[in-house]
Amino acid sequence: NDEAAKAPRSGTPVPAVACGSADFFESDPHAASSPAAPRISAVRRETTASGTSLESFMAMLAKVPASVSELTFTLNGATVVADDGASLLDVLRNDLGTLSVKDGCSPQGQCGCCTVWVDGQPRVACVTPAARVRGRSVTTLEGLASADRWAERFVRHGASQCGFCTPGIIMRLAAIPEAERTPAKVRNALLAHLCRCTGWQTIVEAATGEPGADGHP
Repeated sequence: NDEAAKAPRSGTPVPAVACGSADFFESDPHAASSPAAPRISAVRRETTASGTSLESFMAMLAKVPASVSELTFTLNGATVVADDGASLLDVLRNDLGTLSVKDGCSPQGQCGCCTVWVDGQPRVACVTPAARVRGRSVTTLEGLASADRWAERFVRHGASQCGFCTPGIIMRLAAIPEAERTPAKVRNALLAHLCRCTGWQTIVEAATGEPGADGHP
């Protein structure tokens, strides 16, 4: 209906009564831990006595500064500053414009498309709070020294397929030392990734240097 269409979709339940009611937002078990919780509490204190309408409440909420602090970390060798009130995926894509990091299932952490390195180890960015990388080193495909070589291998073996999940897969496989990159180990690493295109054979061939369909490694 029209009223439902106008309702905010922030994940916070819309009250059926005035925003000043004592149990406003209390039905949401995640409200207290939300980054917006301090803002909600500050505005609610101002509106409790007056029974402010939903529209007025939302307008007042927008004027209250978010309780977010800055964090500094190293991204692909350069020091960067961002807000710490979001996931690492949001910071990399939306704040820092690092677009190789894909959003395939956020915030489920199931598809592997947003895989990056944190201090040299693969991490799924959509379930990593940005605050956890404070003072640490984050590497994406843009900063991977061997990115061109991986691109050549994937093209040669037809392993890129549609390409959406390729950056995350490369970041996962590049973390395996080349001397240890056996077909079995590559397949095991790929368990952390989902791909709708086809199977993993060409990716295994590209990662291990095995001969592909054309007979070339």
